Amino acid sequence: MGRAARGVATATLAVIGVAAAGLGLVLGRPAAPTAGSSHLTESVGKGVVRKTVSDTGVIADRYTYSIRPEADPVLLAVHGQETEQSGSQGSTSGSTETATYTLDELKVGPGERVEKGDLLAVVRDADDEKVDVDAPFDGVVRSVSSAKQAVLTEVATLGVGRSEVVVEVSQYDVIRLAEDKNVELSLDTDRTGFDGTIAEIAQSATSNGSSDGAGSDAAVQTYQVIIRVSRLPKSARIGMSVSSKITISSRDQALSVPLTAVADQNGDSTVRLLRADGTIEVRPVTVGLVGDTRVEITKGLRTGDDVIIGDAGQGAPQPAPQFGGGPFDDDSAGGGTAAGETGR
Repeated sequence: MGRAARGVATATLAVIGVAAAGLGLVLGRPAAPTAGSSHLTESVGKGVVRKTVSDTGVIADRYTYSIRPEADPVLLAVHGQETEQSGSQGSTSGSTETATYTLDELKVGPGERVEKGDLLAVVRDADDEKVDVDAPFDGVVRSVSSAKQAVLTEVATLGVGRSEVVVEVSQYDVIRLAEDKNVELSLDTDRTGFDGTIAEIAQSATSNGSSDGAGSDAAVQTYQVIIRVSRLPKSARIGMSVSSKITISSRDQALSVPLTAVADQNGDSTVRLLRADGTIEVRPVTVGLVGDTRVEITKGLRTGDDVIIGDAGQGAPQPAPQFGGGPFDDDSAGGGTAAGETGR
């Protein structure tokens, strides 16, 4: 080979070598990182991996009634949803249809708990006769008509039954829920936390919700989920918004890494390991449960391995990766596997 030819060959090999070193990601082989670069790493350990469904709901009474003088109580709402009767609450039936009443004395206030038969108020009818208005049920007074001498048809509204949290859950998430699952709740006002349990899951959609975000004009159906609450925080009020988090799948003592540590290469899940000598190895792994922030690794890593979770100064966090065919969020979903491996 002539001197010129040898020079070209040497230059070509040099360029290839620089390119390979710059990438530093030869599968299964260590390669020197780019000069001046630095990486954020995490030592692999065991912990809990959780997949949750998060939504926002409201605190509501199971039933809300309008209490009126000498008339049957009117059901205004169920689970916080207005009934058809609520739209005609200004009218009454029977002998009270044309009757007028004025408030003489109010005996209760909002927030007070009453028992069936307790005196709520004293009113005067059109003949100026006093009429007692008693509670028809056990419950909590939610509102009262307090203007004396004003003509009224409603004395108070009464919340009946245990208070609950009502959440609208999308069609994609509701299929993963089940009654009696525990729910973590917190008030949006002051972030006070409390617990609940799924009591009911609607079998039919209650609203069309919003677009699915995938460029489709089709609306996402939502389903009402009723969460039973044993005790509300003292600062809670009916109608307050609440954040809910329901764990649909979890792994205890799972070997795991952050979502940002796992990448997809031609359908296979991989992580980058930072070796003691500063070189980087791309290693195939098998993923199990993909949680909200962490991924279970069932094969390919050991406790103590230093996994690269990001690059210093890389800016805004990147979107969560898709692993070996997509994210997995329940026990029935499989995990991405490296070539030649099978999940356990």
